[in-house]
Amino acid sequence: MTRYEPLIWLALSVVGLYALRRLYRRGFNLYDPVLTEKESRRRDIRFAAFVVLYIAAAVGSFFAKQ
Repeated sequence: MTRYEPLIWLALSVVGLYALRRLYRRGFNLYDPVLTEKESRRRDIRFAAFVVLYIAAAVGSFFAKQ
């Protein structure tokens, strides 16, 4: 493993999560573009839970390689 490999993976993860967030906000709601406040909050909570699990899996796999 090179010295910069964790930084590269972190950068790719951030870009990937940003792209998923944009898809999640825009792509999954094609037929009903107007969300209520409650639906928007639920969607944000689900996305935050996904991000936490994604980061936990990335950290776990990083330490499993060590």
